[in-house]
Amino acid sequence: MIFAVVLILLFTTFEETLFPRFLFEQDQNYPDTDTSHKKDIDTTASLHEVDSTSEVSYHFPKRTYRQRLKPWVHFPQDKTTYWQYFRRPFMLFLFPNIVIAGVIFAFGCTAGIVSFGTISRITSEPPYNWSTTSTGLIYLATLAGNIVGWATGMSSDFIVMRLARRNNGIKETEMCLWALCASFVYAAIGYMLYGWGAHFGMHWITIAIGLGCMIAHQVSACSVATAYAMECFPGISGELVVVLSICSSVINFPLSFTVQQVVDTTGFGYAFVFYGFCVLTSMAAAIPAVMYGKSWRRRAAPKWQKWLAERGRVD
Repeated sequence: MIFAVVLILLFTTFEETLFPRFLFEQDQNYPDTDTSHKKDIDTTASLHEVDSTSEVSYHFPKRTYRQRLKPWVHFPQDKTTYWQYFRRPFMLFLFPNIVIAGVIFAFGCTAGIVSFGTISRITSEPPYNWSTTSTGLIYLATLAGNIVGWATGMSSDFIVMRLARRNNGIKETEMCLWALCASFVYAAIGYMLYGWGAHFGMHWITIAIGLGCMIAHQVSACSVATAYAMECFPGISGELVVVLSICSSVINFPLSFTVQQVVDTTGFGYAFVFYGFCVLTSMAAAIPAVMYGKSWRRRAAPKWQKWLAERGRVD
C-alpha cells in the first residue's frame, strides 16, 4: 500500500527536470570539418574572453500543472529521432578513444565492487573477529581515498595547462591522461596491500591503506576517463554517459557475482593480483590513446559533426 501511494505521489508531484542543454549549446563554436582544417580538428584550444551574461534567444514560460504531468516534452529544435538516440551510443563503440575511456572507467569501478563485497568477510573472521560496528569504521579509509582521488582528478587540469604551455600554448585532449600515472600507482599499491594483507592476516591498517588506495584509484581514474571522453567529442555527452555505463555494467556485472567464488578458489592474495592486473592493464590502454588519439579523433570528426547537425548544432 505504501509503495502504491509513493508511486502516485511520484507521478503527481515530482517536478519534471529535463533541461534542454542543446538549445544553449547551439551558440558554441565547434571545429570546422572542412578538408583544409581537418588537420587541426580537436588539437588546439583557442582562448578567448566570453561574456558570462550572453543573451539566450529562448524563453521558457512556466508550465501549468497539467503540462508538468506529461511523461515527456518535445522540443521542435531537436531534430534527433528516437532511433538516432538509440543507435548512436552503440556507434560510439567504433571510436577507439571512447572504447579506451570506457574500459578505464569500467575497471575503475571494479575497486568498489571487489572491496565492498569482501571487506565484511575479511574483518569478521579470524584473526580480526570484528563486530559490525568496527567493520563499518574501516570505511573511513574510503573517505580518505575519495579525497585523494578527487584531488588527483582535479590535478589533471593543472597538468593540461602545464603541458599546453610547453606545447607552444596548444592544448590536446590526450594531455589529461597523464594524470592516470598517479591512478596507476594507487591501484598497484591498493590491490596488493588489500589482497595479501587479508591473505596473510596482516595488521588491519594494511587492509585499510589498501582499501583507501583502491578507492583513490577508482575516483581519479573514473573522473579522468569521463573528462577525456567528454572532451574528445563535446556536444554528445548524453550518449557518452550511456557508453561508459554499458562498459561498466558489462565488465563489473560478472565480477560482482564471481568475486566470492574466485576468493574461495585462489585465496585473497591471488584473487586481488588478478583484479589488480586487469585494472593496471586497462590504464595501460591510455598509452596508445596518447600516441594515436589525435589521429583517431580526426578520422571520427565527420561522423561527430554529422551527429551535431542532426540536432541543428552546427554553425
